[in-house]
Amino acid sequence: VARCALLYTDGDREVTGEGSTRGHLVLPPRGDGGFGWDPVFQPDGSTLTYGEMPPEAKDSKGHRGKAWRAFEHALESTGIALSGDR
Repeated sequence: VARCALLYTDGDREVTGEGSTRGHLVLPPRGDGGFGWDPVFQPDGSTLTYGEMPPEAKDSKGHRGKAWRAFEHALESTGIALSGDR
């Protein structure tokens, strides 16, 4: 399982977002995209590793994208506004 957690705190408030994706490791590594272990992680239900996926596909299926969307929702629900691009 690939997991990602995000945390924001300003001393008074703490906001988190978490995401996970089930999958397995593959060897040899496949793909030049992403970073770290992306070329060796293949999400369940996919024939591609994160390293082979276009960024949009990885964002929609991946643990980091899921965590970011949960984090954005949690920030919005507390009234904290984001500025700029992610």
